[in-house]
Amino acid sequence: MNITLIIIILTVLISISALSNDKIMNDLIFYPPAVTYQKQWYRFFTCGFLHADYMHLAFNMYGLYIFGKYVEEDFLRLFGDFGRIAYLLMYLSSLFFCLLPTYMQHKTNTNYRSLGASGAVSAVIFAFILLNPLIPMGLLFIPVRIPGFLFGLLYLVISS
Repeated sequence: MNITLIIIILTVLISISALSNDKIMNDLIFYPPAVTYQKQWYRFFTCGFLHADYMHLAFNMYGLYIFGKYVEEDFLRLFGDFGRIAYLLMYLSSLFFCLLPTYMQHKTNTNYRSLGASGAVSAVIFAFILLNPLIPMGLLFIPVRIPGFLFGLLYLVISS
């Protein structure tokens, strides 16, 4: 079984559990004061397996499925036996590094919480673009396709 599928299965199971159990949600969500005062660094990672609702979960997992399988295959070609581990490390480190600016801004903010895999999924999408810069890409339900590197630039401009 590939790493992408394992991540998707774990994320779906944990998200569904947390959506129906506040204790799971509160224990795993990214809550900066818990990191600052209680050293709960695991929250940088566990929050990526939680989602606010089923639509949020579906969109993130769809994006991860579509792009993750190709990036994982590319990593296997590039890194051989280490490819799957490299892919997993990229995904997990993306969860951490995407939240670092947020953590720095909200270290002591007791009203701030964050969840979702959007940062890590975006990292997978950008890894795909870096590995395939000329591949035609578009948005769901919009038939216009542009080269991957332009898609990436537009994505950054629209997201900021």
